[in-house]
Amino acid sequence: RKHAGARRVSLAVNRDAEYRFTVGDDGRGFDAAAAAADTGSHIGLRIMQERAERIGGRVEVRSQPGAGTTVTLVLPAVQPADARASRLQEA
Repeated sequence: RKHAGARRVSLAVNRDAEYRFTVGDDGRGFDAAAAAADTGSHIGLRIMQERAERIGGRVEVRSQPGAGTTVTLVLPAVQPADARASRLQEA
């Protein structure tokens, strides 16, 4: 809402071999490849990726200027023991 200027937002949750939580919008979008290469800014994207990695997951970002954005959090259906232990220590 803050950056995208979106009129519509969707949320999808799927589970197969892994959980997939996908949020998409019809907002202004951005150059995802340039954002991934720019380590100095886009702090929100970096923080999402770091947090996902801490729990054994990953974040996938798809976006193009003028074409909206889709962000997917992918988590294994069964998390490795070390990821569970790390989460418990942080709590």
